[in-house]
Amino acid sequence: MIAMMLTLSMLAASLAGCAGGDDDDEPEPVDVMGCTDATANNYNADATSDDGSCTYDPVVVAVPGCTDSAADNYNAEATEDDGSCTYPEPWSLTPAADMEAVWVESAWDPIIPNLNAGEMCDAILSAMTKTEARDQVVDFTRAYYTSSQGVIGGTGSAAIASVADLNAAGTTIGVQSGTTSDIYANENLAAATVSAYEDFPSVITALENGDVMYAMGDAPVLSLEGDLLVTFSDENFGLAVRETSGELLDALDVAIGAVVDSGEYDLIYGEHFDGAVTLADDTTADTATAYPTPSEGSDLTGALESGQLMLCTDPFYPPFESYDDDMNVVGFDADIAHAIADELAAHYMGVTNPVFVPSVKGCMDDTASNYNADAEVDDGSCTYPSTATKIGFLNPITGPIANFAPGFTFAAAEAIADLNAAGGDFELVELDSGCDGTVASTSAQALVDAGVVAVAGAACSGASMGANAVLSAAGIPMISYASTSPALSDSATYPHFYRVVPSDAIQGEAMEAMVT
Repeated sequence: MIAMMLTLSMLAASLAGCAGGDDDDEPEPVDVMGCTDATANNYNADATSDDGSCTYDPVVVAVPGCTDSAADNYNAEATEDDGSCTYPEPWSLTPAADMEAVWVESAWDPIIPNLNAGEMCDAILSAMTKTEARDQVVDFTRAYYTSSQGVIGGTGSAAIASVADLNAAGTTIGVQSGTTSDIYANENLAAATVSAYEDFPSVITALENGDVMYAMGDAPVLSLEGDLLVTFSDENFGLAVRETSGELLDALDVAIGAVVDSGEYDLIYGEHFDGAVTLADDTTADTATAYPTPSEGSDLTGALESGQLMLCTDPFYPPFESYDDDMNVVGFDADIAHAIADELAAHYMGVTNPVFVPSVKGCMDDTASNYNADAEVDDGSCTYPSTATKIGFLNPITGPIANFAPGFTFAAAEAIADLNAAGGDFELVELDSGCDGTVASTSAQALVDAGVVAVAGAACSGASMGANAVLSAAGIPMISYASTSPALSDSATYPHFYRVVPSDAIQGEAMEAMVT
């Protein structure tokens, strides 16, 4: 009985296990490793065990300061703008009180490189011709002078009708190196021998020494050294600036236009040259007509703030630029430069623009007859008391026999020329007798005042009588070449009167003798 019960119990237990009915035998849960901190960047909600892998955003510490990169005190490390930013004062032009042209001497060949180096000057003002080749490396203003090339010859050089006549073997020509004359000669006068000299004075020295037969250059300059044989190749002078000097170029163009339009240019031209102004207008649509606004750091600004327009020049080229006795640069270019500087000063600095005042020209030699104490420039007009013996000549330039006057004038001039050729020193003073006593008397007094020592004339007897009344009183003898009145033979009434023709009183007897 007991055995049966044990067997049944064991059987029941085994069946119950097979059916899975006992909850106490469930398996243990699996442990999940990971970051269990919900504030971490890599929080894992499924993690059951924290494995120390949690990561977090770095802690940001606020850095106050100026966060505007345009500010003077910008702080690249600042994270919060604290309103402390400061900014530079807005730039504005601070011009000098006035503007002056300042000259900087430069040899001709390196004058453009000297400009472009940026240290020596702001512009070139040196009678520089505007050419395409030069325009490749500098910018030119509008023309301020229109010139032409010319040729002068040395002693014994043959005359030429055209510059092309120089293009011959055996012809020697002197030019200044690097000038348009140098370029022209080498391109067009290949048959001639062309010698280039460093400066213009050396060209003239070579011509005077006979080293070259001809000199070629700007006609106004050559004309001061000799008579021009020919002129050719019209060209324009301009100021040259660096290609980066756009504002300065525009300002100079406007200033030159103002000098021309105001009439001041004509005054300056007349100071240095004869004849009418021949300035060509080479302006284009790109030529400035209004002054530019200067910008910070520009060449125009530098000149305005310093009050100096620095100009490179080769100052051995009169009448354009040369040194005076005090080593001041003078000449046409110098006066143009001062006028331009005055225009700039008037516009940008508000100063009064003076008008060019031409110098007083005249004779400055106080030993001359026409000395002018007010003259500032000697114009070569000085005359001096003559040392020649003066002979008066009463000629019937007007009146009834005026048709004979030209022949009488020729004869008198030839007589004086013959006397002077023989070693004499005589001067003829010719006045009108009018074939009239009153006219001749007035002219006779003028001859006395002129200092004549004797008088030839008059032709008409009445004129001789009127003149004798004045001349005899002054002790001046007169010899008539045509007065035949018998009355003139009375030496008491007409003292100091002589004639080379007989009196009418003996002409009848002479005719009778000739007939019989």
